[in-house]
Amino acid sequence: MPLGFLHMGREMKYKSKPVVIEAVQYLPLLRMVYPGVKKDEEGRSYIETVSGVAFVHEGDWIITEPDGKNYYPCSDKVFQQKYEALHD
Repeated sequence: MPLGFLHMGREMKYKSKPVVIEAVQYLPLLRMVYPGVKKDEEGRSYIETVSGVAFVHEGDWIITEPDGKNYYPCSDKVFQQKYEALHD
């Protein structure tokens, strides 16, 4: 039975389920190889995401999709608001 049917069209509040992600901050001066990052003919860094091409800027975070094969960038500001480090 669809969830919407149970609430008979009433607007409800929802929260995101906790998800653990893998991410690395893009700092090109370190000259590391970053997952999924490529350079275009103008030297701009980008990632081919499932939604299309997304440019990556210094300080952005590169997040690994749950499938472990795809990546997407996230600005540092959004990343800091949404995620916190896990400590083993």
